[in-house]
Amino acid sequence: MRLSRSVLSLTVATFCTVLLIAGTTGAATIVLDDFEVDEGHFNVHPTFSGSTSGIEVTSTADLDNTMANSGSQSQLLTLIPSAAGSAFNVRHLSGGGSVGNNVALGNTGTIGYWLKTTTSGLTTRIGIDDSADSTERSNVVSVVDDGAWHFYGWDLADTSNWNAWVGDSNGEINGSGSIDAIWISSSAAPDSNVLVSLDDVVHIQVPEPASVTLVGLALVGLVGFARRK
Repeated sequence: MRLSRSVLSLTVATFCTVLLIAGTTGAATIVLDDFEVDEGHFNVHPTFSGSTSGIEVTSTADLDNTMANSGSQSQLLTLIPSAAGSAFNVRHLSGGGSVGNNVALGNTGTIGYWLKTTTSGLTTRIGIDDSADSTERSNVVSVVDDGAWHFYGWDLADTSNWNAWVGDSNGEINGSGSIDAIWISSSAAPDSNVLVSLDDVVHIQVPEPASVTLVGLALVGLVGFARRK
């Protein structure tokens, strides 16, 4: 039997689509905080950390039922700069900054979260504790200021994403990491309150290769079958 060229092309294309889906949907997404019930791990004041600087103690982090990336609620950070034009750094702690209060992530997969703001000039990064006395920080990325939700994530296993910060840190995630904090920063604060919405803090785990391998083998078999008469 010989498949026609058109049928073969269609079938191979279909299998390629299935292969792509298998490779992307095989990854489990663990939602660490979605703010649907309460503030989860991010339940302390934005100025709670001694590493936070440049904002007033009247700044807040509260549940917001007027907008969400998913579900019906998010967390709204209202950051009040101490002085217009000055820099600020907000270390928004997870679990109060204690390893024991946070979820162990391992050192593979992608860690990230969704932000929404209209304030220009903001940057964000995440801090990861990979031991009780070691905190790594991710590379800094710019926050999009178009008023839409955007995802910011970093591969835990990619050492080019990480920088040593405090303790015995070495610029890579060696142990089973957990979130220390989400950082929001500006090199020149505006003369008004900075509003940043946070939602869906997630760990996207590395997918198991089995499903991808099986689909790939099926595709090879199909091509071989098409060549036989």
